[in-house]
Amino acid sequence: MTCQCGGTEFYIRRGKPSKVCKECERKKARERRKRAYEQNKKKIQKQNAGWRERSSYSAKIAERYREDLEFRELHKSRVKVSREFEIRYDSVPEKSIDQLKNFFSRFDSIHEFIDQVQEIGYLFKSEDLEKIQQRLTGSQIADPLPQSHIGLAYLDNIFSHRFKAKTSGFTSFHDAFQSKQELLKVVQYIVDSGRIPTQKLIIRNLQFKNHIPSHFFPQSATALLNEFAKNGNVYDPFLGWGGRTLGASCSRAKSIVGTDLNFKSVTGCRKVCEDFRFNGQFFHSDFREYVRTTSSKFDLVIASPPFLDTEDYGNELLTLRNWITSIVIPLSECGSKILKPGGIFAIHGQDRSNVPVLSSILAGFSGRSYELINEFKYGKREGQSVLIFKNK
Repeated sequence: MTCQCGGTEFYIRRGKPSKVCKECERKKARERRKRAYEQNKKKIQKQNAGWRERSSYSAKIAERYREDLEFRELHKSRVKVSREFEIRYDSVPEKSIDQLKNFFSRFDSIHEFIDQVQEIGYLFKSEDLEKIQQRLTGSQIADPLPQSHIGLAYLDNIFSHRFKAKTSGFTSFHDAFQSKQELLKVVQYIVDSGRIPTQKLIIRNLQFKNHIPSHFFPQSATALLNEFAKNGNVYDPFLGWGGRTLGASCSRAKSIVGTDLNFKSVTGCRKVCEDFRFNGQFFHSDFREYVRTTSSKFDLVIASPPFLDTEDYGNELLTLRNWITSIVIPLSECGSKILKPGGIFAIHGQDRSNVPVLSSILAGFSGRSYELINEFKYGKREGQSVLIFKNK
């Protein structure tokens, strides 16, 4: 096959050669671009001028923040720990260096400071029970849900096994705290920001660094129970670290029943109800087994299922499919069995970037005998809520 101009190379489109050769098509394309430019010459020149102006502005911005960019290069290595176990001040704001050096001058070496931190430990002094009761009792429902740290120090002293829980890809907080090297990394990070490395600040940063499983805020639980279970009976399928049990003990609910696979969590929740003289029953059992054998009916089921990346509950929960079949579907089925007509199911979840946890819960419950009546924002992170379903 030959083109009119004598060319023999053709583009293949949809399995067939084009009508003219490649060279002819290129010539036609050049002519079209030339005509388009002549027709829109002023518009194109105006666009080019705008691009040059923006490019000039970008250059000014780059110049303005050049020092900041240099600082960032230095900042990349701020958590690297020297073999000599020494605190470095190369990326510390100048106004903070004297204050920090004065702070560390009280210790013979950084070793001594780390030893003291480990000796103090990571459990804060437990709170006064009366103050907890007074601050939580009157909690009211709101959006986002009310949440304060009241009661968390009390819970940590009872549910200290929370610090030994591991999240996928991270070490436990307990193991990290026992490592002098890990502690020094956190101390160096705090120092680099110009702050004094207090016990509270070290623990908070170490918890964040190791993704320690978090509490369910007792104040949020109290508000939910005051709204949906006044003088009612409550069931919690996953007791966890006792946040909902403490919330129930300070609420207007009548009683709480709970189950958990971790015996220490069951024992801890019994201790909470004893301390606050609240009516509670707790079983070392899988929630599916309890629901299958009980004849009790509840006004409210409140649940915060284990997230997929928490290894406490076994590796079988680390995939979305297994998590849905092991948690979401049985939960939606159990609610319709043990909830009273018109009862409420409050369930906490959070969508992750790669795992649609909350969306899966919503889909699983919407196919059952439930009506979604409300959704409350929970926590600071996006995609985290407490869904409120009503049993039809």
